[in-house]
Amino acid sequence: MLTPFSVPYRSFRPGRQEDAHEYAVALLDAIHEACLARLPRPLAPRAPGGLRGPPPPVPPVPAYLAATSLIYRLFAGRLHSAVRCCSCGYVSTTDQPFTDVALDIAGPTLDDALRAFTAGEVLDGDNAYACPAQGGARVRAVKAVSIADPPPVLVFQLKRFEYAAAGRKVSKKVDFEPSFDLAPYTPAGITAAAASAAGGGRGGGNSGGGGAKAAAPPPPLRYSLAAVLVHSGHSVHAGHYTAFARSGDGLWHHFDDASVSQVAERVVLAQRAYMMFYVRDPPPAAAGRGRAREGAGGGAQPAVAAPAATAPPASTKMQRARSPSPPRPPLRPVSPPPPRPRGAGVRYALRER
Repeated sequence: MLTPFSVPYRSFRPGRQEDAHEYAVALLDAIHEACLARLPRPLAPRAPGGLRGPPPPVPPVPAYLAATSLIYRLFAGRLHSAVRCCSCGYVSTTDQPFTDVALDIAGPTLDDALRAFTAGEVLDGDNAYACPAQGGARVRAVKAVSIADPPPVLVFQLKRFEYAAAGRKVSKKVDFEPSFDLAPYTPAGITAAAASAAGGGRGGGNSGGGGAKAAAPPPPLRYSLAAVLVHSGHSVHAGHYTAFARSGDGLWHHFDDASVSQVAERVVLAQRAYMMFYVRDPPPAAAGRGRAREGAGGGAQPAVAAPAATAPPASTKMQRARSPSPPRPPLRPVSPPPPRPRGAGVRYALRER
């Protein structure tokens, strides 16, 4: 398992305690680079005049091709950062790709950690914001981060290890659910929550009084738990990693080195998780179609309503069925073909062969 990291990750050593999160990042990077190695690259520029020298560096794979790798399509998402100046209201936005989300242990649940992650951070004092709209003047601002483009596989890492001084592990239990809704932590969900809070603070918002109308909440974005990684031990420099994973039939299994055993879901939810892997659920429309196919049975297909623009009303169909068809024109008599010269039929047959 250390072979892919012999060059880019020299810090990994056999027989030494390593961080599972760092290993997961290294593994995903190695698979991503292996996928990109098979993609075409731009031609490297040649040395002028045919002079000998070191080979030119290999040009990187274009971004639009790098986004097609398996790792990028499964694990890569996009974080949206917005900084709002409290003085003039200027807003600066940036987007940053990610493959996992590192969360501080800010409460007893995963939702508490996500709320702390997306909560606004005040930039003031030595960390004041240099507002471009005010000539770079240092002003008070609020920075907020949200998950703008969530990936199909969403990975959370809880910050359990503190490496300051001698190091310390945070062993606090963080409750997580087998399924949760990510929509409140997207830009649309945060905007709707802020508008609702502003409307409620003005005494009812959209009920009379001319208050701001609360934004409609975004549709649910459900994720289901697929795997959990656990660190056993009380030290940063020692311990043991085990994993829990859900198979395709919904059963959970515990992986402890070479030992694999089936466990109940309640055992998984009782763990002090270090990393959690969630898989995005299919949209409700797709799930509904799947249930309709399963319930049909016997090869019967579910009835699908056609759009109103393409399906005429029943009365129109009846009128078309009862209306007589237009008369067909009379057939013209076919005159016999002219006599063929002798031998022409033989030449024609040869051409056909």
